[in-house]
Amino acid sequence: MQEAFVRNSEMLVWVGMVKTRTEEKILKSAWHALIALVGLYELRNQKSKASKVLACGLIAFHADAAVCDALDKPTTLQRLLRRLRPC
Repeated sequence: MQEAFVRNSEMLVWVGMVKTRTEEKILKSAWHALIALVGLYELRNQKSKASKVLACGLIAFHADAAVCDALDKPTTLQRLLRRLRPC
């Protein structure tokens, strides 16, 4: 009887960890999406070309990170760095 309880409690801990991981992916993805929206705001409201270039980089980086976090894949930058310098 006690073994069944231990197995059940281990299963509950494992399920809790999966739920926490899913919540973490959702929150990270939402965070990157919000920062990409800040980039859109900056792109629309800034006048200089340099600030528009920086805003485009902000949008591209954080949109890529939001999608990659949601799909649990490495970002484009991480894949590029692994190709340039494999560990």
